[in-house]
Amino acid sequence: LGWDLYLANQTRRVFMIHWCIPAPIEHYLVPNLVDWTLPRGWPGFDERLFSNTTEQHIHCDRATNDWTMLFDGYREYMQGGDFWEKNIDLALDRAVHGEYKNHKILRYKVLGIDQRLEQRLAVRHNETDPIAWTDAFPAMFWTLFRPSEGLRHELLATFRELGISSPFDYSAPPFYAIHARIRHPRGHAGQEIRQRTGKGGGPDKHGMAWNGTAREFAIGVARHALECAQKAHLDRDALRAPGYVFYADSEDLVTYMGREHSREGVRVRNMTGVEVLHIDRQQQHPPKAYYSAFIDLFVAAQASCILFGAGNYALLAAKINTRGARQCLIRHYPDSSHPMVVRT
Repeated sequence: LGWDLYLANQTRRVFMIHWCIPAPIEHYLVPNLVDWTLPRGWPGFDERLFSNTTEQHIHCDRATNDWTMLFDGYREYMQGGDFWEKNIDLALDRAVHGEYKNHKILRYKVLGIDQRLEQRLAVRHNETDPIAWTDAFPAMFWTLFRPSEGLRHELLATFRELGISSPFDYSAPPFYAIHARIRHPRGHAGQEIRQRTGKGGGPDKHGMAWNGTAREFAIGVARHALECAQKAHLDRDALRAPGYVFYADSEDLVTYMGREHSREGVRVRNMTGVEVLHIDRQQQHPPKAYYSAFIDLFVAAQASCILFGAGNYALLAAKINTRGARQCLIRHYPDSSHPMVVRT
């Protein structure tokens, strides 16, 4: 998000979002104080951009192919040192003063390396706020986004069922959000985890089979995560009754933890009833079938501490969190692609 706003500013253009997989973003997030949506009816805009049926979602993505890429000619997908140190500057100059200065629309993929933005802000602009892990990030996020009406309805029902505070209600007791990312390839490295159905793509695409060694491994990871949360609670706030919200990319694991550990303060809520859908890898489902991914994100965004394993999903929840979780981040399972993170 920091990169998005930075590039819009530096190219002297309006920041807009086009996201249609697994469904148009407006099914889940809508503008709050700033309108970032594409204006329907703009000359040259393909109607497929605004499609809202499963069959058209993929075509909706293809409808942007004629738009000029901001980083056209540079290795946007294989970002080496030259990209960060030279190519970004060349692309920005081209967009403002060069060949693309009269192009109304420039598109680009997400640039997600926080450290590179922090370095650029400090060196090029003498800016001391790195954005990603300061109050600037949640301020930007909640200024731009709010849940859609359908998602908001489900979100409030989830808060009631879990017995936790609604967004920005600071009167309710704090709780720990525990996330287990088992299906991610780095979440089960060295383990034999089989997919539930389908051919090719692995558990992240087709769901995880809940049996044998896979089941035992998943339970072991979840229990270890709970133990980490319990230890953190004793260290931080032993006089208060603990509260834990457990969520995972396996509905079977969520059900198990809710059933077996409810007496220890663990609360869960299954959304889909079958499996948690991956918004990138599991497409062609009705838009509402992906609500769970956003609800889990927003629940964790209200936690006072977040425990997480592989991937970046829970880290995004920490970034938009306004209740102190950025100072209490605990990685309960190793992830070889990221440094160990423990903030308490």
